[in-house]
Amino acid sequence: PTQTMAGPALPQIRSAALIECGGNRHKSRSCSWNSTGQYLASGSSDKFAKIFSIDHVSAVSSAQQSGTASGVVAGTGRELQALSGHSAPVERVRFHPTESNILCTAADDKTVRLWDVRAAGTSRCIGRIDMQSGGKHGNQAASIEWHPGTGSVRYLAVTEKDDAVRVYDCRRLNPTSATAAAAGRGGGGGNSRTASPPPGSAKPVRTFALPDRVMETVFSPSGTHLVAGTRLSSTGMGALRIWRWDGSSSSIGGDDENKNSSNVVVDDGDSQVYIGHTGPIYSLRFSPDGTGLVTGGGDALVSLWDVASMVCRATIPRRTKFIRSVAYSHDSKLVATSSEEDGIDIANSDTGEKVGLVRLMSDEKARIRDRMGLAGVGGGADELAFHPRAYVLACARGYEPTAQAGAAAMQSPQVTVARLAVG
Repeated sequence: PTQTMAGPALPQIRSAALIECGGNRHKSRSCSWNSTGQYLASGSSDKFAKIFSIDHVSAVSSAQQSGTASGVVAGTGRELQALSGHSAPVERVRFHPTESNILCTAADDKTVRLWDVRAAGTSRCIGRIDMQSGGKHGNQAASIEWHPGTGSVRYLAVTEKDDAVRVYDCRRLNPTSATAAAAGRGGGGGNSRTASPPPGSAKPVRTFALPDRVMETVFSPSGTHLVAGTRLSSTGMGALRIWRWDGSSSSIGGDDENKNSSNVVVDDGDSQVYIGHTGPIYSLRFSPDGTGLVTGGGDALVSLWDVASMVCRATIPRRTKFIRSVAYSHDSKLVATSSEEDGIDIANSDTGEKVGLVRLMSDEKARIRDRMGLAGVGGGADELAFHPRAYVLACARGYEPTAQAGAAAMQSPQVTVARLAVG
């Protein structure tokens, strides 16, 4: 008889050590690691962008029930800086993918700002973009994403809520350029608070008006295309819209700025459209190795795509509420998913099979919530970000679903970092 060989066992989340960052008076909806993993940035509702250092905390033993790693609070993150300058809650933070000292933030004050966070105790705003939409569209950017190119701080895609994607050359933002900061130019003098910079002076080098509602936009791994998660205006379906953004090499980065800032309407003739969800695509991320793409939608599904063929090879159906954020691990092997529900789902990035569910609260706090009849809520995250070198997951804890949020048992830190033991 033919003998069936069992495949290799899937790794499982054996335990999770939780590190809590920031107090529970203010909320965070966004988090980002710098390229070395030394710093973790968080956007805060108190109008600051916070920079934390996460000490090396080993994963500790914790109860494991039905694949759930119950959290054990093992320490707190150390706040290094609070970057001041925004006049409204900071909604998005993104460190540059290769320049470890450059941070971008977006806030409800209709501005996007660039910061140099090189030295502890020093914060320097080195550039500012004034968003062009507002009013009925809202005052904050839907997303901000860096171009993946190495060697310079250059292009930044800002998706505004008027369904336009604007690409900026960060070298043109103001006389103190991000390029000079990345090259190590001095300044700041140890002053931890800086005056507001002059209004953003650069125009976008490209503006793309999309016919759909745009939720988030990222650059492709090659940097040649933009990929937007959308809700189609015609059907309400969630779709990926992909188009080449840079045109000919001679038309980008030249001296004629007016030539490059023209508005381009991206329609079906200029782009490729892939239907992926029955509701809007709220979150999308490429794998670090560039071969995979994960999307999370309003239909509570997570889709795993093969980039070469743009075929959805697997879906993750374990959530019941819309997907707020998705993230790949540093080695592209794991995918993390968050929603309004309790816990962070960790899956195999090839098959979508469950690797574990990580609870972002201590067992004691979970028991208190259970007794209050609030089991399964309040333990999710608004945004996820994996450490660039380790199985360490940062979770921005902006969502608070209950009117009893004033109770200590119901409050969450701004960011919870879970150090995962996988085996």
